Amino acid sequence: MHTQLIRADNPSPYTLAGTNTWVITDGGEVIVADPGPASARHLRRIAEAVRGARGVAVVLTHGHVDHAEAALRVAAMVDAPVRAADPRLCQGGPPLADGEQLRVGGLAVEVIAAPGHTQDSVCFAVTADRALLTGDTVLGAGSSLVAWPDGNLGAYLRTLRRLAEFVADHAIDTLLPGHGPVRTDAAAALSELLQHREQRLERIRSALRNGARDVDEVYDAVYRPEVVPELSAAAYSTLLAQLAYVRDIGELPADFADWEAALSSEGH
Repeated sequence: MHTQLIRADNPSPYTLAGTNTWVITDGGEVIVADPGPASARHLRRIAEAVRGARGVAVVLTHGHVDHAEAALRVAAMVDAPVRAADPRLCQGGPPLADGEQLRVGGLAVEVIAAPGHTQDSVCFAVTADRALLTGDTVLGAGSSLVAWPDGNLGAYLRTLRRLAEFVADHAIDTLLPGHGPVRTDAAAALSELLQHREQRLERIRSALRNGARDVDEVYDAVYRPEVVPELSAAAYSTLLAQLAYVRDIGELPADFADWEAALSSEGH
């Protein structure tokens, strides 16, 4: 394998055991993916891993702070540009493009646009290792947060289907996630995520069939019985993304309360 995991010391209900930074090396060159938080201990461990290598790039799967905070520090460490899909996150290099091939030594690292968790999410394929770096698009445990308004469930479902096709076409078996353990069952993991999302949508449709007509009523039926308090805000924003998807495909009842206008007027 050409990838080394350096897990940051920032565990939480959202980051699981911590943010996974991936160091990709070949031929004396290095790419650092998701440098993570700017903690001194984490930066020291990255410095040890990249010592003596020529930096090609620091790349971001997306711009959330737990993945991107240390980007400039690590870029200076390896004397390389910061690159991401969002131009605002780039420094010294152009935005990442879907299908672009990054080269580190003799190794090809392919960029795959993966909107859904965020609009700017990407994955990185290291096909020589039959591996896919997934950021927060696919976690090592549980399901990714797709939170309204940046998260888009329709885009996320399309991304999962595209990744499933890519995994099948390129014999990918290993997923290297942004949080949690490595998955060695790539095809099954993606199938499980798609099934989970469809099951959750069916529970929302059931709540609507049973008369729920505002966000709180759907939340009470679908999420409140199983969500711990510290994750309630995430569950609520996930529900909004699901309702936006149901609306966009024409399945939201006409008399459902206009939650989007209400939240926008409150400055959300």
